[in-house]
Amino acid sequence: MSEVDLGGHHTAYSTAAAPPAAAPNRPSMPWQKSAGTPTYPAAAAAAATADPAGIVTREAALAQKEAALKAKEKELQERETELRRNGGLQPRKNWPLCFPILHHDIAKDIPASSQGTVRLAYWCYLGLVLCLLYNFAGACAMVGLGAPDRMSSWFLAAIYLIAGVPLALLLWYMKLYNTVANDGAVGMLGFFIVFFIHVGFCTWAAIAPPLAGERWSFTGFVAALRAFDVSKVGGVLYIIGACLWTMEAFASWWCLKTVYFNFRSSGKQQQAQTQMTNMAFVAAMQNKV
Repeated sequence: MSEVDLGGHHTAYSTAAAPPAAAPNRPSMPWQKSAGTPTYPAAAAAAATADPAGIVTREAALAQKEAALKAKEKELQERETELRRNGGLQPRKNWPLCFPILHHDIAKDIPASSQGTVRLAYWCYLGLVLCLLYNFAGACAMVGLGAPDRMSSWFLAAIYLIAGVPLALLLWYMKLYNTVANDGAVGMLGFFIVFFIHVGFCTWAAIAPPLAGERWSFTGFVAALRAFDVSKVGGVLYIIGACLWTMEAFASWWCLKTVYFNFRSSGKQQQAQTQMTNMAFVAAMQNKV
């Protein structure tokens, strides 16, 4: 080979691209990360590979819990507003529904052992309201039929209705309700006195004996017999009223017996006697002082 050829080969060899040098094998430091390695945390990597259906289920559960918390918050706000409106921790007035004036909830306020007795008294009160309304309607019918003593009887029937409904509610039904709800004993004595008068009133109304100037104020049996002399329609109306008063009287007698036996069996009678003795002793000591 000539010198010229050697020079050409040397030139070609020198101008050829040299292969890249291998990177030195250096140990990587803890803070150094190699290129292309993902930087996700372990939890994110696990979530990324999790089942999509499970994620949807958890999101739905969280949304349901959030909705429940919002509903509870709304309920608490309504209770707070109600407490402010009532002026404190007072029970909500819910009776009667058309115009609430007092709180009435037998299922929550009355012990389970006495709920049946209080409900019976409640139905007796509603029965009295029905009888008084029908009694007034009967008196109005006799006014329309032109019966004698009709205006005085109508006036008395109106008084019985206007005074009887609230007085019965306050004097014997709510007396029984509050006494049983508060586990009292002395209040039962007042209930027995007033309710006994109520039973006598219903019995009198069912009979309706004739009195001067008020022969039509009660739709009882005696008044019904006299009403047939005025009109058959009036007689039938008063017979129906007499049956209503009779059912109310029997129901009231049964209620009185039930309350009394419940009062004795629960030990309230002895408790009432003890409380009255203590009250009498305290009153006597105060008088001496």
